[in-house]
Amino acid sequence: MNKNQLLQSVVFLSLLIGSLCGVQYYLEWGVRCNTYGESGKINMLMSHRIDPELMIFGSSVALVQLDDSLITAQTGMTTVNMGLSGVSFQQYLGLAKEFASYTTKCKYVVFVNTPFELITRNLLYEAFNFYAHLGSETIYKSLVDIDPVLVNKMKYFPCYPLTVYDSHFYRLSREGHKERKGIKPHAPKPDGFLPVHIFKFNDESLRYVQNHSLDIPVSDTLVNYYREIISLYNAKGIKVILLSPPVEQGMNDRIGNGEELAHTWQQLAGTQNYFMNYSTDSLSKHRELFYNFTHLNSKGAAIFSEKFAGDLKTMLR
Repeated sequence: MNKNQLLQSVVFLSLLIGSLCGVQYYLEWGVRCNTYGESGKINMLMSHRIDPELMIFGSSVALVQLDDSLITAQTGMTTVNMGLSGVSFQQYLGLAKEFASYTTKCKYVVFVNTPFELITRNLLYEAFNFYAHLGSETIYKSLVDIDPVLVNKMKYFPCYPLTVYDSHFYRLSREGHKERKGIKPHAPKPDGFLPVHIFKFNDESLRYVQNHSLDIPVSDTLVNYYREIISLYNAKGIKVILLSPPVEQGMNDRIGNGEELAHTWQQLAGTQNYFMNYSTDSLSKHRELFYNFTHLNSKGAAIFSEKFAGDLKTMLR
């Protein structure tokens, strides 16, 4: 290959990489324009357009069980349910840190946990909702801790994200660009609470722990992450509420270290914050209020939301 051919190849590759980087930027721009669905909630927080007095973080145990409009009506505080289906604390930690960095109105932050919240993860869930924000250090740090190989390639290898983006990401980008042009999508607005109208309990959900006790491990790494985020909020004068929602009795019977888990949450809350433990509440005995062992259906969620809001109002009086 002579000098001219080498130069032509370099120019061609530069143009190709530049074009692909342009495509990547355009796709990510579209995703960030969404204000609907779970992607919309993330985008609105990352653009600092969410700032309630009471912020609720969590996975689906927050999303399907806590009616933010009812809590607002009961407590008088503006409330946003930031629950993200399937997304553990370890993955949404970056969002919680981002919120702490800009909020001026928040008084209380609720972290809703599952019995398995203190187990470290090594797999991202619905990461397509987060990919467009890898440029944010808070998002990057929370995701790279779960899957360092994938996330570092996504962040530092030019155009590599194009090999990872899936149909969900392309759909979000398309919808975002439509919304940017004033076309409303069919997805629901990101107003938090999304109850599940399933009234038959899923017995299969208990089968794998049916015949033995379940001792749930507690990761020191996760405990330290909680300590870090609690200190971050407390430094801003914001109180943290660690919330354990009801767990169906059949599952409670199989958790061998439930008291240890509750003790860990109580220690994390300390005397400066609050631990509200409903894991073995009387609701747990009513299987008709659950659709699986850790999630209330819409009927159960309405009862629990009312109970939580009332208790919260009394506690903060």
